[in-house]
Amino acid sequence: MAKDYDNANPQQIAQWQKDSPMQWLWESYQVSTKIYGDVAKSNKLDDAYYQANIPVVQQRIEMAGIRLAGELNKIFAAYPVTGKAETHIGTPMAANVPKVIDIKDAASHLNEWVSLTAKAYSTRTMGEMTLVNLGAAYPDQLLTLVLREGAKDKFKDLEGKIITVSGKVIDYKGKPEIIVTDEQQLKINE
Repeated sequence: MAKDYDNANPQQIAQWQKDSPMQWLWESYQVSTKIYGDVAKSNKLDDAYYQANIPVVQQRIEMAGIRLAGELNKIFAAYPVTGKAETHIGTPMAANVPKVIDIKDAASHLNEWVSLTAKAYSTRTMGEMTLVNLGAAYPDQLLTLVLREGAKDKFKDLEGKIITVSGKVIDYKGKPEIIVTDEQQLKINE
């Protein structure tokens, strides 16, 4: 998408980033006045109106992005990155080694990637998901698994089985929960 709309040359970029925010506001006011004035004349938004104004809107979006990038560069220039920047973006799942925990401790590991092994006591399918209660039957479960997408179709009849699950523990109405979308997150041990 960027290649379709990234048409600014270096001179335009330099000029747009040099303009003051007051200049930006004035330009926006002028463009808005013209675009809305055209609607007031004909009182309709047809394809001709769209075709006439979409290039203006696309240019304004491009200018806004370039100007925002310039402002952010100014702000962050005073705060250089030191040390190693860490990110999980693009990291293979195998590299994200989950912390092995006991199911009784799941509630104290919210927003952490964990791995745990427990017995599935009850299940319930609801539309696009299957709920699996671990550690005890509903409503006393210690953790709920929410099986979606490929995992929902792959794992059936889990009741009474010992399973190992890996994923991020989240809070749902005061109870810990792990959403499982990839079948590799779940393994049946028994």
